[in-house]
Formats: sequence, structure tokens, C-alpha cells
Amino acid sequence: MARINGRETPDAIARREPFQGHGSIRGKWVTGMLGYMENGAPASGQLPKEHRAQLRADLNTHGRVYVVWSYATPIAWTTPDGETRVPDVKYSVTTSRHQGYARRGFA
Repeated sequence: MARINGRETPDAIARREPFQGHGSIRGKWVTGMLGYMENGAPASGQLPKEHRAQLRADLNTHGRVYVVWSYATPIAWTTPDGETRVPDVKYSVTTSRHQGYARRGFA
């Protein structure tokens, strides 16, 4: 998984590449159901229930989705057919910046 800086993040997202930012943002393709992160935290983090249900439905329908996380929370994802979702949820200043990267990358 490539380690990138903030300026490179939207481009990595646009190319749907697995990456780890120098902070708390990362992205990768996920197959199957969301389980738990390496540290034992739920992979859905603080994602509100209705958006968590949509992410799971997209995983069930498509078999895989490209997910962008900020900390332990999925903040954006896209399906293989190009349908993107960046839930309009307010988080911290850092996660708001990560949401901006995702919006630019999916544009």
C-alpha cells in the first residue's frame, strides 16, 4: 500500500489506488462484508446507521467497493460501476478535510 501526502490523496482516490496517508486517512478496495480493523475497532467507525446500511448494501450488491476512511470511519466509497457516496456528515476538522479530498478524488 502506497504511503502518500495530502496533496497526492485526491489523485490516489481518483485512480482508486490503495493508499495510506501520512495521517489518519487511507483508502482501499473492500470485498465482502465490513468486519473489524486491525486494532479491533469496528470498520464502520462513527458512520451513522443509515449510511452504514447503504455501505453494506453496496458491498452486498457489487461484491466490492473502494472505501476511504478517516481514522476508523468510512467517509466515502464508490462502487465498481462508478456510483459514489460521500455522506453529508459533520466530523472533526481533520475528517472534514479528508471528506474534501474524497469529493475532489471522486469528481
